[in-house]
Amino acid sequence: MPLILEVSLARKIGLPEYGSLGASCGLKIETDAGLLAGDAVGLRQQLAQAYQLCATAVEEELNKRRSHEASGTSEAIAEPAKSASSANRRQGRASITPRQLAYLRELAAEIDACGEQRLESMAQGAYGVPLTELSSQQASGLIQRIKHLKAGTLDWTEPVGAAGS
Repeated sequence: MPLILEVSLARKIGLPEYGSLGASCGLKIETDAGLLAGDAVGLRQQLAQAYQLCATAVEEELNKRRSHEASGTSEAIAEPAKSASSANRRQGRASITPRQLAYLRELAAEIDACGEQRLESMAQGAYGVPLTELSSQQASGLIQRIKHLKAGTLDWTEPVGAAGS
């Protein structure tokens, strides 16, 4: 009965602006099941060889991609765009999630006096950034504010810090 050995290796390295570059390798090798009982050293040697093949392949791929990036060739990894989410991460803040953004827009649409434009001006007024550049925490605060507006427990004219914002 054959023995199937599986070796996998993945490596990821950081790039500027919170980017990353990764490569992985996986090998599946069929060998003699007798190695388990009779030749543990031979089995370890086969595993070590398979691992070394993967390690070499991963390193070569990472080096190739790094050199393409450094030379600026068309195969280079695109530099991540500088965005609000990058700024939020640099400052240790999570960016607004797509789910939060969708929920904010849904809540705003349910209020007659609120729409996309009003929502945008609320984000600007409260936090000094466009809606899509809010941190996750700021988005949560804005969600709470809109919920209070919808429930009638907060007036549009009240300052940002009022009623759970």
